Amino acid sequence: MESALHSGSWLADLVDEQKAGPEWMELLAAVCPASQRNRLRAQLASLDPPLTLTALPLLDILDSLEKAGHHE
Repeated sequence: MESALHSGSWLADLVDEQKAGPEWMELLAAVCPASQRNRLRAQLASLDPPLTLTALPLLDILDSLEKAGHHE
């Protein structure tokens, strides 16, 4: 994930070629490790909102779940 996020243009290329839809953005959010979420969040923010309608909130939910898990 780190290598993919580091390259920067891969996500835009997928979207430009119309190969990526909202389900792919959700999948990326779901598998993204906590240490890379801010970078993914920034890249997703540059896309059309319909593509990230559920992916961005999913990143927030995952962050909240991990934060809650550390308080136990």
